[in-house]
Amino acid sequence: MAVPLDGFRAVPLWSDGRATVVVSGEIDYVTAPCLREALDDCLARRPWRIDVDFGAVTFCDISGLNALLGARRKARAAGVRLHVINVRESLVAMLFRRVQAEDLIAPGALRVDRLAD
Repeated sequence: MAVPLDGFRAVPLWSDGRATVVVSGEIDYVTAPCLREALDDCLARRPWRIDVDFGAVTFCDISGLNALLGARRKARAAGVRLHVINVRESLVAMLFRRVQAEDLIAPGALRVDRLAD
């Protein structure tokens, strides 16, 4: 498990050879190595699939995206499916679309942001 850093966590959960890495907090140049480590640890166990749950991610910069792209490259080489799930639409608009990395997001995994009351 990646060590919590500045409110960031990346916790892998396992079920039937499938990993779900539950990520929370901000992913930036300080915390991206922690995400990378958690994903590498999962890949070392050779799951058939890794889902990266962004439901509690409040911010992600290019460092976080690079960690995901690197993990996807390693996953593909190992024959493992890797997708990001539970992604806020505004996060996708801000980052994933700008660098044309929407294919990291699992189909149907976008979550529309709700306006505060």
